[in-house]
Amino acid sequence: MANTTISRLIFLSMVVLALTKECREEDRVLVIATHPDDEIICCAGIISRAVQRQMCVRIVVLSNGEYFGSGASRGFERQAESVAALAELGVSEDDIVFLGFPDAYLFSLLEDYRDPTSCLKTKHGMNATYGYRGLG
Repeated sequence: MANTTISRLIFLSMVVLALTKECREEDRVLVIATHPDDEIICCAGIISRAVQRQMCVRIVVLSNGEYFGSGASRGFERQAESVAALAELGVSEDDIVFLGFPDAYLFSLLEDYRDPTSCLKTKHGMNATYGYRGLG
């Protein structure tokens, strides 16, 4: 399971980096975060230094982080908080991609929902990715 997840994340990384062709390979930084705020908690120093050095910084956030909240509204709040925090570091919202997957269901989606006709319903009743930002 872990190898499959890592392979998919590496593929995603390659896709996002391919979108930044204007940057040299050694001037690219890609941060992949599970939830909004993880990129700040884990990588704020790296992000800040990369922006100061005028490197291409891209952030990919896998879920909206709404599990311990009231569903989509909490997810939207967390996205907005992430965008605001990254703006403080000099990262444009255009450089942030929210995939909008349901929080706490990533491994379940990977392992239990391989059939394209199967449908996951979260504890908040969500059965689709959502969001106003990124790909959610």
